[in-house]
Amino acid sequence: MDTSPDDRIFPITRIIAAVVVPFLLLAFLILFFFPGDSGQRFAWEIRPNMTAAFMGAGYLGGSWLFINAIMESLLCRQH
Repeated sequence: MDTSPDDRIFPITRIIAAVVVPFLLLAFLILFFFPGDSGQRFAWEIRPNMTAAFMGAGYLGGSWLFINAIMESLLCRQH
């Protein structure tokens, strides 16, 4: 009996990740570099500006997670 874990990344997960990454990167750019303009450039105004910058950094971390999911599935396919 095969007891190895099934840790595959399904193709639909990779597709969704590829769609989500540009939005996360855009949110990062807006909130991190232009926190004072969050009311005009983002979905809502975020005050204080430092909170917007921290949220932007969080969006960058989310994009890193999805990029790794995309790349891992591509690298696992080669092995």
